[in-house]
Amino acid sequence: MKKRKLSRLQREYRDFFLSLLKEYGAQSPAHLSYEAKREFFVKIREGWKVKKQEIAKATKPKPQPSKKKTYTKVRSARAPTVIQPKRRSPGIKDWIVPVEAEDGTFGHLQAVLSEVNPDQTDDLAIKYHPNQFFEHGEDCIYPVVKMPSEGSFLKLPRLGRSESKGFKEQAFFDALHASLKAVEVRCDLHLAIPHFNQPYEPDIVLVDRERNLYIDIEIDEPYDGYYRNPAHEKGKDDLRDQFFTESGWVVIRFTERQVHLYEAECIKHIEDVLNSILLYRFDERSKCPSEPQWDYQQAVRWEKSQYREKYLGIEGFGKQKRAKRIVVDINEVERIEGRLKRTQHRKTGLGQDNIAFEDETHTYYHEKN
Repeated sequence: MKKRKLSRLQREYRDFFLSLLKEYGAQSPAHLSYEAKREFFVKIREGWKVKKQEIAKATKPKPQPSKKKTYTKVRSARAPTVIQPKRRSPGIKDWIVPVEAEDGTFGHLQAVLSEVNPDQTDDLAIKYHPNQFFEHGEDCIYPVVKMPSEGSFLKLPRLGRSESKGFKEQAFFDALHASLKAVEVRCDLHLAIPHFNQPYEPDIVLVDRERNLYIDIEIDEPYDGYYRNPAHEKGKDDLRDQFFTESGWVVIRFTERQVHLYEAECIKHIEDVLNSILLYRFDERSKCPSEPQWDYQQAVRWEKSQYREKYLGIEGFGKQKRAKRIVVDINEVERIEGRLKRTQHRKTGLGQDNIAFEDETHTYYHEKN
């Protein structure tokens, strides 16, 4: 199996990092004094911004305007991304709705009220140095790694999660739980979104409390197994990932195919990311084959050819049984939100009833998008 090649941006960052380290006469930032270490990472942060801009200018192709690209840009600009809250916060009884079971009988979907994490404080911040070793530039190549900014404030998750899970989630959770001893491995947490009554629910969460390190592990499927809708196509998860990184989280995404066929290599890749954060060491041992992210049309073609069923070796997917849903008070905004550097998106007067939620992929989208 060939070792995954580094992208040009990754190679540039590695060379930049090592050259600056050489100026300090050290083999690792861990060997520097406290003051020298702080100075080192300030230079990394500021210097890499300039270096990356130079690389972008040198490699940026000449613009080729097209009708399709213009239409897509206009359409995305019109799509609402931040929704104004309703005046009335939904009561817990508003979310107890009838649900049809597989045998044709009806039960009720239990509403579980989200509660603020008691460990959340207004000045909670990450205690590690993010890096850009795993960046791929504008190309979305799996495994995807996204990190917060240096010194980011941290928004803690809350306890609880709905019972909807992707096909490979439990198996990969069990494998991570057995393999990773340096961090906690959780699958029962959610992150509240201001003015939304449903939260983001990470597939798997890795936690290092000493460093205030929270990693969202996501397993991306190209389409929903039961409803057959395309999922995780290019751009679909950008706002979600941005919300997590701006909350002080690291995001790592794999494809379902990678997790199924190369489980051990995916775990090694996570260990590589952890080593780059905890040990200031970039030693890529994983040989997980890279996979480009798909677009909407590709996901449709794969659905028609039963792409998922073939690599998973199954006949089909059953309908997931759900008995509960996490409900967040839309008028409740945690004070830590005032410290986080949120990217502002265009607001709209449309109500939340126009927002749909995909159970398997844990994502939100507008009915017109």
